[in-house]
Amino acid sequence: MRLFSFLVLLCGLINVSFAQSVNNYSTTTDAHQLVAGTNIYLIPPADFSKSNNFTGFQNPEDPTSMIMVVSMPGPFDQVSAGFTEEMLASRGMVLQSKQSVDVNGQEALYIELDQNAQGFTFAKSMLIYGDSTSTTIINGASVKDSTALVAEIRESVRSVVIDAATEADPRAELAFTVDETAGDLQFISVVGNGVLLNRDGKTPTESQDEATLVIDRSRNNNRVKDKKAFTLLRLFSLPGGYELASKKYPRKTKLAGMKGYELFANNPEDQQETIHLTMLFEEDGGYYIFLATYLKGAKRAKADIKKVMRTFRKR
Repeated sequence: MRLFSFLVLLCGLINVSFAQSVNNYSTTTDAHQLVAGTNIYLIPPADFSKSNNFTGFQNPEDPTSMIMVVSMPGPFDQVSAGFTEEMLASRGMVLQSKQSVDVNGQEALYIELDQNAQGFTFAKSMLIYGDSTSTTIINGASVKDSTALVAEIRESVRSVVIDAATEADPRAELAFTVDETAGDLQFISVVGNGVLLNRDGKTPTESQDEATLVIDRSRNNNRVKDKKAFTLLRLFSLPGGYELASKKYPRKTKLAGMKGYELFANNPEDQQETIHLTMLFEEDGGYYIFLATYLKGAKRAKADIKKVMRTFRKR
């Protein structure tokens, strides 16, 4: 479905060269640290530590710098092919370089770019690798004017060592648990601070009702004043131009000790698609998003999504 496009990430390219090893590490060193929930080891910059907001490292005193690891369903060759100069430029990214590299025997891309956001110009370094089923992106970013930090983050991204012997549990660092089997769904992958679930484990799903559910947590703990308006804003920011199914939405809801709003909406570009969006807000700030799509009239899908949601618990 159009809804789940994971390529709106952050990157750039220009000069292409032949594959070479991204670094000289054949194994981890004492300076390497495990990215929790993965089998990826990096040497983080000074003052960086494990992030509580995403998978990766950040400086808790500097919200403009980070190294984030994102894994997504989709074969590496197809995902990496989407990182064209035209596509990235259309998202306001100034492409700098693109290099084919080898990461512990795996084909990968190393990319650098500049991007303007929130009044800053960010320098970003990205390493993209994967196989026929999934792709991982290691994304480092900082304000471009901080030249020393930019260099440190680039070196950190390129210090990667992937240890196949390390047993990775991608869900271990999530702020919540959920039992997808309660609604006959399957775990696909961790995306950001959340999970992607569907019927058949394929992306896009090929199941009869096309039931898909994403559960995600906000990366910050900012308080939302007008929660109803914020829920509508999230709906209208989705690709596809969704329209509320009726005037009674959004309506109040609660789950796992949190209150919020839910709504059902239709996709005018695809008359067969129905969306169920629920947003739950924590008292101390931050929120959770439950975003489900399935074919219109699929009553079992609607019921199964609700069964899965009822198993949701904060850690």
